[in-house]
Amino acid sequence: MIIRSLSVILFWVVCQVTPAAEAGTALCNANYSGTPQMSTFPQGVEVRYDPRNGTIVWVKGKDLGTELKYLQEIEGRAAGMDAVEVALTYICAYRTLFHLRCPRTELSVKRSWKDTLGMDHVHFTQQWAGVPVEPAELSVHFDRNGQITAIHGHYLPTPAQIDTVPELTPKQAVEIVAHVLGVDSGILTGCRVELVFFNTGTKAQLAYRVYAEKSLVDAQVIVIDAFEGTVLDRTSALQTKGPSLQHMGDSIQLR
Repeated sequence: MIIRSLSVILFWVVCQVTPAAEAGTALCNANYSGTPQMSTFPQGVEVRYDPRNGTIVWVKGKDLGTELKYLQEIEGRAAGMDAVEVALTYICAYRTLFHLRCPRTELSVKRSWKDTLGMDHVHFTQQWAGVPVEPAELSVHFDRNGQITAIHGHYLPTPAQIDTVPELTPKQAVEIVAHVLGVDSGILTGCRVELVFFNTGTKAQLAYRVYAEKSLVDAQVIVIDAFEGTVLDRTSALQTKGPSLQHMGDSIQLR
């Protein structure tokens, strides 16, 4: 009986301390085991890196995919791939330079469109282990011939080393927000809470993004560190309107 109990406890502990991101990393390794990694951009390509975290702010050139001609899917649309697939294939090949472990699972298409000149544009958002990185974006631009001409963004290196299990509960985050706003948490019954990786500019921090309405004319989005409970960011939801609410989670009903 004792041995069986210890086995159950050991299994529970192992499951609890294993980060969810490890599964994602294993999947990435399997997905890209046969995909080549480019170590440098082609000559003549202009690149600017963010000195705070090493990610790419922008990269541009007449044909960024010169060295990827041997990848049939990059040569154009002959293989039937759309702009999204071409963009992802490109970023995957240069994933080391982009500081992204698994672009196909980290990047989600927010918008893909063709402008009036016939040029495609793909706008991605970032997430890891099911948790969105905010704010974070990466955009890929094509010419009329389907060649990538520019990529720019504001994102973070893959936050694979950060625990995705918060110490604080959503209710505790709402109580902290109520304290910050100087009101009783009981009146914030319509708060919307989402777990995110907050982009501080230098690194990612696991946090709760809380939309709170203090009154009809005072609504704010407050970001709370999911481990220490400190305020990481605070903005007016009346200024940002819709976009600030698009990714918010379910309402939290406090008791």
